[in-house]
Amino acid sequence: MLYRYNYSYLTEWMEANAQIPVNTILQAVGTKSNNSLHSWEQMSCAMPIVTLLRFCNSFQIPIEAFICNTGDPFKDKVCIPTSARFEPNGGYTTDPALRQPGERKPLDPTNVNIVPSILPNVIAFTPCKEEQTEAALITDVGTIAKNETSDGNTPQPEAGASLLSLIALQQQHATNEAEHLKQQQTMLDIIKAQQAQIKALTKQLQEERIRNKGYSTMVAEP
Repeated sequence: MLYRYNYSYLTEWMEANAQIPVNTILQAVGTKSNNSLHSWEQMSCAMPIVTLLRFCNSFQIPIEAFICNTGDPFKDKVCIPTSARFEPNGGYTTDPALRQPGERKPLDPTNVNIVPSILPNVIAFTPCKEEQTEAALITDVGTIAKNETSDGNTPQPEAGASLLSLIALQQQHATNEAEHLKQQQTMLDIIKAQQAQIKALTKQLQEERIRNKGYSTMVAEP
């Protein structure tokens, strides 16, 4: 493993989500000043861990977008023990409005308002091909059915029917998941196109205002 912080992702995210007001972002991370946000966006420093958690929770961003493993993948799985503590000594501050200027007591990273956003560089999960899924299921069914015969010679029709029903349900689930992801990606593409159109129209309007202002300041010759 070799974990690194992706300094550029915040800038990429803000460019993709220009429609989200800066005040909404500041409220999400729990600050009233944009100086820190500006320094993070300019890649001068990394976001503090609790601030990063609030940011990711608020806009539903996978933590892997910021904390990247650029080394070998970790083959094992870390389980959360019952002794894990998710609050510091003294607890979190739950209401940002009650924080005093300069107070360092962190806010609860889970007490956020979720705001949908566009996620740059996120690849939608694609289920395996139907024929691959079916082949794997048939193999598993054959193994299970063989193991579930009572004496090796007597088949059990009930078990076979249940397994076939399971296959149908899993195939339907894969189909529904693929359709959901397709619709989600389509909506994101529409939002991105609308943002580009709004940006272009805004630029055109600003240029028109500048031209009109120039005309209005011209003095007619006598």
